[in-house]
Amino acid sequence: MTKTSKSKMGTRVMAAAIAAAAMFSGIASTQAAVITNVGSQLGIGAGIRTTTVTKTLDADGDNVLGTAGYYFAAVNTGSGNYFYPPGGIDPAGIISPPTYLTITRTIGTDAQSLTTNTAIDNPTLTPGVSVADVQSGNTYKGTANGGTADLVVLTIGTGLPTFGVRIGIFNDNRTSSPFDVDAFTVTHTTVGTGGSLASTVSFTGLATNINHDNDFYFFDLKNAVSGDVFTISGTATSGTSNPGLAGITVDAISIPEPASLGLLTLGGLALLGRRRK
Repeated sequence: MTKTSKSKMGTRVMAAAIAAAAMFSGIASTQAAVITNVGSQLGIGAGIRTTTVTKTLDADGDNVLGTAGYYFAAVNTGSGNYFYPPGGIDPAGIISPPTYLTITRTIGTDAQSLTTNTAIDNPTLTPGVSVADVQSGNTYKGTANGGTADLVVLTIGTGLPTFGVRIGIFNDNRTSSPFDVDAFTVTHTTVGTGGSLASTVSFTGLATNINHDNDFYFFDLKNAVSGDVFTISGTATSGTSNPGLAGITVDAISIPEPASLGLLTLGGLALLGRRRK
C-alpha cells in the first residue's frame, strides 16, 4: 500500500470514527448519567487561570480551570471582612455558567469573605502568565458537629458537550477552619426526561489534606439529559459545624478517555467496512 493510500485510509477511518461518535452521542442521551471521581489537585495556589501553573486534571487542554464556566463564592476585590445574610444570598459571588448548565446555591447557605481567605486568580480576567488575584470566599451551611449539608445544585440544560464536562470543587481556602470539610458527595437528585439515575460519588478523608492552600476535587458528568439535577453536599470535619466550599469550575471534556476512544475507533472501522461492502 502506498503512502497516499495509507493516508486516504487513515482519513476514512477518522471520518468514520467521527460519525460513530455522533451516533454514540445520540445513543448516550438515553442511557444512565454517569458521575466519575477523577481525582484531585491539592495546593494549586492562586493560579487557576495562570498558564504557567500546571493543571494536572484540566479536561480541555488549555491549562485553565473554569474555561466553560464557574461560580466563586463571596469574592472580595478589596480587603477586609465581608459577611452576607442567610437565605442563599451571595451578592459578591462571581458566576458565569455555561449555557447548558445552571449553578445555584441551596436555600439557607450563607456566604462570607475574610482576610484569612486565600487569594485566587480573578476568574473574569483573561488567562495568561500573570493574572491579578482576588480574595476568595466561602458558601456554607450550619449543621451539627460533623454534619452534612447540601451546598450547590447543578441543573443540566440542552447542549451538554459530547464527551461530558469536568466539574471542579474548590475548597481549603481559609487559614482558620470553620468551613473545612472531610467529604464531598455528588448525588443525582432529579432525573430528567429520558434519563436514568446515576450512582452517587464521594470524595472522603479530605481532612488529612487541609493546609489552606486551595484544593480542587474533580468529577466528570457524562450522558446527562436536560432536566437532570446533581447536588453537591459537604460533610464538616469532626468538631466543626459549617461545611462549605469556595467555588465550582466547569470544563468541557474535549477528548474521550482511552476506553471510549477505542470503542469509537472500532465503531468507525465497522462503519467503514459496511460502506466498502
